[in-house]
Amino acid sequence: MLRMSRARHFAEPDSTHMPIGSARDLLVRIGAFTLGPLSLELRRAEILCLLGPNGAGKTTLLRAMLGLIPLSGGDVRIVGHRPRDREPTFLRAVGSVSDDPSDVVEELTARELWELHAYAHARVEGELGDMLGRAERLAARLDFTPPEAPIHGYSHGMTKKTQTIAAMLHSPRLLTFDEPRNGLDPIGIERLEQLLRHEADAGTSVVTASHDLRWAERFADRVCILSHGQIVAVGRPEDVMEPTDDDFAAAFFRLLEETPP
Repeated sequence: MLRMSRARHFAEPDSTHMPIGSARDLLVRIGAFTLGPLSLELRRAEILCLLGPNGAGKTTLLRAMLGLIPLSGGDVRIVGHRPRDREPTFLRAVGSVSDDPSDVVEELTARELWELHAYAHARVEGELGDMLGRAERLAARLDFTPPEAPIHGYSHGMTKKTQTIAAMLHSPRLLTFDEPRNGLDPIGIERLEQLLRHEADAGTSVVTASHDLRWAERFADRVCILSHGQIVAVGRPEDVMEPTDDDFAAAFFRLLEETPP
């Protein structure tokens, strides 16, 4: 029997945060694990953070919304497209950064990887030179001077910055990160946060998955808490708290305890 989501939806942001996509009754089965059925709205000009314990379904949800794994049921629409169809206009509208530092073409240099991404996007829309120029500006904002050497010799943090720039150089409307702070030092984290906030303020929908509760409380506009493949709460961090909760972390653990497996 399928377990229907009993997500608690809290106070909504103002009308400037318009939807750019949604999951409706999304269902994914991978081996013994089931994600959903669940529904979630993605909004422009917003940072949404997916939270939950290991195995809750955060990465699976990200991948399903990007069309990287097949759905067992339900539907996803991003900027008017079904991600599973992998249409060029959909791919042009999204950017994603995984938590796997080897999820790049490691034989290339950083600038060669950016050129590869820019050429691919320019085949659909935009100017190659504009995207490569934006890549250099993003590198400067991240305080990153890429070595003229293959990526396989980079540190984790250098690779994360390389991936981030590749995902952002085409100005995507939806930008996803799985554990965005992993591999970065405190300066890199601060630069990345400033960059993501700037992109969200400019209208981009930024979706992250993280284990860091205090970072999510401070940084996210909305949080989406998952447990056992279900969404248990969606709302602003302060709105998922009850008067009896000492802090956001206490609210998080209370919600997990109140949700049966």
